[in-house]
Amino acid sequence: MKKRLCAALLCCLLLCSCSGISNTLQVMRNELRPDAPLAAIPYIDPGITTTFTPQQSTFYYDQLTTEAARQVYAGMLYHLAENTEGSLYLKGDFSRTDVTSALRALQYDYPQLLCASWGQSCSYYSTAGGTPLGIEISIGESGGERATRSQSLKDKVSQTLATAAGYADLYEREQFLYDTLITQVAYDYRAAKSSSDVVNETQTNLSLEDRLAHTAYGAIVSGMAVCDGYASAFQLLCNYAGIEAATVLGRVDPRDGVGGAVDMGDQDNHAWNFVRMEDGAAYYCDPTWDDNGDVYLNDKGQMVEAPFSAQGMRDLGAPVLHRYFNLNYEEISRNHIANSTFVYPQDTAVTYGYYLQSGKIVENEAQLLTLAQQARQTSADGTLALEFRSSRTGKDASATFARWFETMGGYSNMFLSTPENGLGCYFIFLY
Repeated sequence: MKKRLCAALLCCLLLCSCSGISNTLQVMRNELRPDAPLAAIPYIDPGITTTFTPQQSTFYYDQLTTEAARQVYAGMLYHLAENTEGSLYLKGDFSRTDVTSALRALQYDYPQLLCASWGQSCSYYSTAGGTPLGIEISIGESGGERATRSQSLKDKVSQTLATAAGYADLYEREQFLYDTLITQVAYDYRAAKSSSDVVNETQTNLSLEDRLAHTAYGAIVSGMAVCDGYASAFQLLCNYAGIEAATVLGRVDPRDGVGGAVDMGDQDNHAWNFVRMEDGAAYYCDPTWDDNGDVYLNDKGQMVEAPFSAQGMRDLGAPVLHRYFNLNYEEISRNHIANSTFVYPQDTAVTYGYYLQSGKIVENEAQLLTLAQQARQTSADGTLALEFRSSRTGKDASATFARWFETMGGYSNMFLSTPENGLGCYFIFLY
């Protein structure tokens, strides 16, 4: 159902070379400057309090293809983890690809370390004859700004993990984190549009608020985010709740079409997640598209997303859906195209799919009415919100469900929605 306005993902890096200094001075300067220390991989953040054994992601680090890139990654990780002021200097021969791939990998493996901006400048040093000496990376945020925002994020994460400690079952803990995150964050349509404007060169830069929307800080602390903010936040919560998880980069068809997404070129415009469950299989989740919190019905029974004012509209009563919670690779790939630069798991297991785990499978009238009666008992205002999965798809499904509901009585209107990916995941609202 959401979000039709796709935000281009941000990973900003300003690269420049350094020249004009004599060969002798260049070599002397390089010899005098200490080489940056490297962090041990994986790095477990002591600023996050958890009772679980952290499953820190090294998904993107593991796919770096050169030792030079891994050196940049480990050097910047140490620099950020220790909140070191000033720039980072690394001695050696580093290509542009080494630097950009390393910093992008670090951005998505450790979303808690640089909250407001992943914009850096990189200077390359070499002798007059062109022999590489080293690189110097400067960060757009000061150490004080980084520390303050990072600690605020870690404190919020620790609070959520304290509650998650009550969920011994891995699946139940995962769903708690998913539902809690989605309930507490709203999709930032303004930041999504601004990001697209920057990519399309109709806008030159992003405000601080718009940059934060692309981060775990935006989702967890500010409560406003776009897709990579949702995904980074869910990954961070899972990693420190003892659940292996990573952020997936790629593209989606905003029309949510049947038969696979439309390839929109090389520009990533969406982010989602995979988690690894107790059966060892990877399952995919999209917390952004399962956020149903700002969807309403107008007086004509039509769905309205993110209205300027919800006055006079009917709340659908289901802030979180689970259409994209724990899908296998084939299922998520119907309308999500993962970035082919990276190798993502392609497991086909269905054991921990939401509808199977929750028993919300409907193939006949009795199963539907049983679920409806259970939902009715927890309704505070007499309306009924219900989600389920069925093999019944196509235009006749709505009429079939409406006919089954008639036997229950008590409602005069039905709203039904389903993503057009052929999976048969339904949300029905009766009022």
